[in-house]
Amino acid sequence: MKLRPEQLRAHLKSRLAPLYLLTGDETLLVEEARQAIVRAAQARGFTEHQRLDVEGHFNWDRLHHEAGSLSLFAAQRLIDIRIPSGKLGRDGADALQRLIPALGQDLMAVVTLPRLDASTQKTKWFAELEKAGVHLAFWPVDAANLPGWIARRAREYGLELDGPAARFLADQVEGNLQAAAQEIEKLALICPSGPVSLEAVIEAVTDSARYSIFDLGWKGCGLKAWSRPWCCGQLRVRSAFSPRPPPAVI
Repeated sequence: MKLRPEQLRAHLKSRLAPLYLLTGDETLLVEEARQAIVRAAQARGFTEHQRLDVEGHFNWDRLHHEAGSLSLFAAQRLIDIRIPSGKLGRDGADALQRLIPALGQDLMAVVTLPRLDASTQKTKWFAELEKAGVHLAFWPVDAANLPGWIARRAREYGLELDGPAARFLADQVEGNLQAAAQEIEKLALICPSGPVSLEAVIEAVTDSARYSIFDLGWKGCGLKAWSRPWCCGQLRVRSAFSPRPPPAVI
């Protein structure tokens, strides 16, 4: 079954599929979806999480062993299969197809792959996986849709970015969703819930570019510029009388 990424939250509230197939190159979106699935599975008793990274000359017999072995710690298990290269080979395709009958009330799987071309999506193993569970494809967010994505994500933090503010932030991050997410998290720390103007977004982004890591540290401590020399002097005086060497300032 195919599912749009924005439908995942509602889906997980109502049910849990035995298999989730995540495909795409948007690392942030894929990782957040995987974490949401894992949390939902844990809430339903799948407390044991086994991760398999398929790299190099991976032995696909490991998957068969994990699926068939009995758990010593939990009755329900989740197998997290990550295939960053997207290359399965015949052994991998066979192993994933053999996994399907083992999935059920006590065993579920999440399979993560990069974006797949049309020919791969026509293969038997892909069709079997999609039929057995839920397939979510994560496509890149293009420039035209990025302001809308930013506005929706900000809304999850209780922030309402108007059109100009969302477009400005989209221009600044240049399509990097991870950078956009970090800027929104920073806005959530700086701004109260509610509407956020273009001026507030510009000030937040400008502050990041203007301050060094040390300035941001002072700013986070709430120290004004005129108080910094006094603070440093106090630290030096206290260090002179301290039997231990002063702590390193990182």
